[in-house]
Amino acid sequence: MQLKFFLDNDKLIRGLSYGGLAFFFLLLQLTLVPRYPIYGVSPDLMLSCVLAVSMFEGGKFGAVMGVTTGFVIDAVGSVGLSLLPLVYMLFGYITGICSEFLFRRGLLFFTIASSIGYFLRGFVTLINISASWNHYSTSYVFLRVIFPEIGLSVLFSYFVYIFFRLLAGKFHSSFELKN
Repeated sequence: MQLKFFLDNDKLIRGLSYGGLAFFFLLLQLTLVPRYPIYGVSPDLMLSCVLAVSMFEGGKFGAVMGVTTGFVIDAVGSVGLSLLPLVYMLFGYITGICSEFLFRRGLLFFTIASSIGYFLRGFVTLINISASWNHYSTSYVFLRVIFPEIGLSVLFSYFVYIFFRLLAGKFHSSFELKN
């Protein structure tokens, strides 16, 4: 009995390329961005990476990227295990499925997906804050942490989108990336 492993070189190259670009944004997320907070919060760049990859490559790529980046952020940049791997995986998979079957890949769909994703990511932040900071009121948390985090993350997500769109254009000449 002979075992044969088939490795699709195209998927491997795409995965390594997207992974390298995501690693760059991960380094920014964990080192430079927290050093210079805007309005006291730091934008989340990694959810944008997950959404961009899943939009251009599909749900499976997005789910794998979401779990991987979520675990890396939990391992390196947060206080312990959180819901990020699960949340990023679900966002990546759902965005990939929607981009394959329901919506055109483009800036409008990315804006909608990132707005919904960051809004729901705000609830994860609310859960983390309520578990550790019981002495702050909910209105203070929304006004000083969650709303600025959502706004800044959506704003910075366009920069992430541009980089991933340029990379996806190298791999997919048949995609309609002109929007």
